[in-house]
Amino acid sequence: MRKLSIFFRNCCRNILPEYLKKITLHHLLDHGMRSRDGDFRTIQKTWISTFLHHPVLHEPGTFYKYNTAGTNMLAAVLRRKTGQNVTEFLKPRLLEPLGITSLTCALLGDGTELGGGGMKMVTEDMAKFTYFLSGQGEWEGKQLLTKRMVRTRLPQAD
Repeated sequence: MRKLSIFFRNCCRNILPEYLKKITLHHLLDHGMRSRDGDFRTIQKTWISTFLHHPVLHEPGTFYKYNTAGTNMLAAVLRRKTGQNVTEFLKPRLLEPLGITSLTCALLGDGTELGGGGMKMVTEDMAKFTYFLSGQGEWEGKQLLTKRMVRTRLPQAD
């Protein structure tokens, strides 16, 4: 599993807190890391460096707490790897096939879109997305997301 620190070597300079060195992208996605509380959105262009130097309180993967800063870091990784923000990346892969045209997202201080919130769309587009998820990631006969991905990310009814 890819470690977060490899994507931000220039921000780290080998002074990362010990637990932060162990955080993987999977830990961020599943909120499996816990840092001291802090609002990283208000820190202008240095929010990534601030996140990377913020104390992590538990061994990654051993403690769950919803962590918007972690999902924002995933958006930053995507931007660093592809040069695209989340909505730009999703447009040809998901939004256009679903016919979703209204999605917008709030920005962090460096221009990265929030990964953990700040997205808005009109009700009709939200309905399309909800219907898409209820179809286990299939839309008009095409599997846009794997069933496993949809199943493991959504709560399941009994």
